[in-house]
Amino acid sequence: MRTQVYVSNLSNFTREEDLDLLFRNFTKVVLSKLINFRGTHHPSGSAFVSLDSFLEACNSVKILDGAKLLGNAIEVILAKTRRKISNISVKYWS
Repeated sequence: MRTQVYVSNLSNFTREEDLDLLFRNFTKVVLSKLINFRGTHHPSGSAFVSLDSFLEACNSVKILDGAKLLGNAIEVILAKTRRKISNISVKYWS
């Protein structure tokens, strides 16, 4: 099942390819999407990464949260979903 993670504290020089390479070590990356500010289109320093598997997404959150990417310590959390998930203690972006 596809799962999205939210990545924040990214460098302004981060490209979607950088995120693909980082996450490819842990799971199949379906899509990486950097978030830009509306109007100016400048990078917001955050992104969503769609991953192939929920369990591998959870593992990548545990491993990559706090990791360095282009000089910044990034924060990686599961993106908030609409489905109910019980008995899992993982941070969610809201």
